[in-house]
Amino acid sequence: YNKHNTLQNKYNVLIDKFTYLHDFTVTKDHIIFFCHPLIFNVTDLVLKRKGIVFSLKQDHKKTDKIYVINRKTATINIYNSKVSSFIYHHVSAQEQDDIITLQSIRYPEYLAITDSKLVEYRIDTNTHTLMETPTNNDYCYEFPIASSNSIHGAPQVYSIFFDRHLTQGIMSITTNQKWSLKHHIFTEPFLDSSEKYVMTTTCSMLNQQSKLLVFNAMSINTGP
Repeated sequence: YNKHNTLQNKYNVLIDKFTYLHDFTVTKDHIIFFCHPLIFNVTDLVLKRKGIVFSLKQDHKKTDKIYVINRKTATINIYNSKVSSFIYHHVSAQEQDDIITLQSIRYPEYLAITDSKLVEYRIDTNTHTLMETPTNNDYCYEFPIASSNSIHGAPQVYSIFFDRHLTQGIMSITTNQKWSLKHHIFTEPFLDSSEKYVMTTTCSMLNQQSKLLVFNAMSINTGP
């Protein structure tokens, strides 16, 4: 779709295995989908032994595939990752010349939400090569509980991410600040249309009460 909400192109992409697409990203010339190998246990779902979320599990015999679609030509190129993993969200996406650079939050498997790594994917659309570079950072970037002392790698630290200019990357907030909400789970943050504010909703694990937090996008650490 263009900025006038008119359909410009329609693509048919054949996926050769079952997958769960939670997020995708768009650059100037490309649309990028990560297809993670999962196994769907239909029997557990039909017999109501498990819900649909828990009827899925990682297939470690296969690796991730990255589908890169050219928005102008509809050409599809597939890049094979070295690992079997799961990505809920991409942090940023940039494209310059023939190079697409993605920053994504990668987990070793589906539902392993406390062992994340920030990974940079570098895709060369000219030579059709892929480089994957995990960071050395052990912060839990998503789904953390602010009051928890057992967050993997970084106790009492959680992060809100956004890419206002695709350069600011991850911004951390520590839970010892005055405005911290204990026993609250923070959901996915988002920017307003002016890009001046970052907003996120929270849910209390104690009384199920929700709050909307509004931050200054340029000084998140001052609190909502």
